[in-house]
Amino acid sequence: MEKIITLTKTQTMKKVFDVAEVVLLLAIGITLVSFLPA
Repeated sequence: MEKIITLTKTQTMKKVFDVAEVVLLLAIGITLVSFLPA
């Protein structure tokens, strides 16, 4: 039972980090576009 909980926590953390990475990349991309002259 504990193994399943640990596995779920690990998968959740991976998903959170994946989402955070995408958000970070989007933020960097938007920032770069904002600073570039139109």
